[in-house]
Amino acid sequence: MNVTLICVGKYSLSGFNSECERYKKMLSKFCKFNEINIKEAFLKNESLESVKNKIDEDDESVIKKIKQGSFNILFDDEGETLSSKNFAIKLEKIFDKNCNVNFIIGGSYGVGEKVKKKANQILSLSKLTFSHELARVIFYEQLFRSFKILKGEKYDK
Repeated sequence: MNVTLICVGKYSLSGFNSECERYKKMLSKFCKFNEINIKEAFLKNESLESVKNKIDEDDESVIKKIKQGSFNILFDDEGETLSSKNFAIKLEKIFDKNCNVNFIIGGSYGVGEKVKKKANQILSLSKLTFSHELARVIFYEQLFRSFKILKGEKYDK
């Protein structure tokens, strides 16, 4: 099974990056994992038109990274919120039918309709809003926790 995290934006905080690297190593026991970081499009100003153009550019960059035939899960604040156990159950059903699964975290202004239309599933990590660095860590932790739940293995809290 191939799992890819597609992220839009700059990730430079070393504490978050080292935590993500730690989870990537642990995830290698369960799946082949890849992370694709996409440079966020330049925002000329805060006008509505400029923001829309930026989102459109980011969407195009994300879509270029999506492999044909893969199952795409978008994290969006309007998505379905699940418990860790229900997230694991949902992933098990998805992994049973799909060998390539992408998880997508949009840029600082979110994603547009083009990416939402490519998503087979839209989930939310929380009703709270997180920085993109923190969202990555939470995603990694929850993905690792899901594999542990599905394997019936103990997870140190």
